[in-house]
Amino acid sequence: MLTDSTKWATICEDYDKIRVDAFAFGYGDVWEELMDSTRSGSAKISDWAKFLSDVNNAAEGSQNIISKGDPFQRRSAALHAMSGGFVCATGRCDRSASPLTATMPPQCPLFDRPMAQD
Repeated sequence: MLTDSTKWATICEDYDKIRVDAFAFGYGDVWEELMDSTRSGSAKISDWAKFLSDVNNAAEGSQNIISKGDPFQRRSAALHAMSGGFVCATGRCDRSASPLTATMPPQCPLFDRPMAQD
């Protein structure tokens, strides 16, 4: 069973694809509301699971599908095990990433802030 922090990391890693699919399949307004509540700290992982399921259902039959089944299960163990030196600044996500440059930490698109040094 995946932890909530692993699920948050999956959303963060797939941020761009999820955003594109949301707008492509008519869920742009829901995306924006969910992003606002995520960044304010009020969104729950269950809100994201429902949203991803709804977008997936709308995309059914299309080649541009976020995922089939549980949207969080495709996070690979290899990616999960890799450490990049930076972690989620909010502590909600277990994603790690490498710095963009020696002085620039990676940016978290989901929470719209720089990642923190591990």
